[in-house]
Amino acid sequence: MIFNYKSRWLNERALKRLPVSLKRNLIDNCSLTKRIYETKASKINHISSKFILSNKFNLCKRKYIYKRTVVLKRDLNEPIYATSYISATNLKGSMNYIKYLGNKSLATILYKRWPFSKQSVSYNISNGVVKRKTLYTKKHIKIIVEENFPINNSYRSISLF
Repeated sequence: MIFNYKSRWLNERALKRLPVSLKRNLIDNCSLTKRIYETKASKINHISSKFILSNKFNLCKRKYIYKRTVVLKRDLNEPIYATSYISATNLKGSMNYIKYLGNKSLATILYKRWPFSKQSVSYNISNGVVKRKTLYTKKHIKIIVEENFPINNSYRSISLF
């Protein structure tokens, strides 16, 4: 997945006063789940999957959206919560697989099967948590992924390679 770092460096200025280990994990473009869980035997904890009525994609119209929430923990002091949103109208054909992911990573869809491109990344720091919001697109399909990274975690145990 190609993400032009040089043209989007202004978004990362918000990360100026954070610990280096956290900053590296926020900027990295690879799968977060793959880095946290190095072995295939490790699984993420699936919290919920449900359809909600929201205006997440369009500001004027409310649509049904499929919301999936997972927790990533391994050796971290506090868990990382990740929530993904996809429009219910896009859950057709091979994209319907998202509903049956369960304890598997969303990266199995984003990085392996269908080449999604990362359109935008935004960071928001509040109450000891860094919120990263990423928009992935492929043709007319959009997936929004929101991740909450606690600042006081021990991110040194997460491999970047």
